[in-house]
Amino acid sequence: MKIKGSRSGLQLVWDDAADFSAIEKDIREKLESGSNFFCRGTVIQILADRLSEADKAKLAKLFHQHGVILRSSL
Repeated sequence: MKIKGSRSGLQLVWDDAADFSAIEKDIREKLESGSNFFCRGTVIQILADRLSEADKAKLAKLFHQHGVILRSSL
C-alpha cells in the first residue's frame, strides 16, 4: 500500500491484486503503530470502485476508531 498526499487529505493506493484482508491488515498496523502519521481528523481517500460496500464499511469503522475520516471517491 502507498500513501499519497493531496490538498484534500491522504489517498491510499494499493496493488489491484491485493486482497482485502491484506489491505485491512496493513492499514490496521499503520494505525496502531503509534507513529501519529494518521492524526485525529486526517482525511483518508480511497477509490470506491476497488472495494465492496461491506469492505468500505469495515475500513470506515477502523478509521473512525482512530479518529480518522474516510472518504471514498470514484
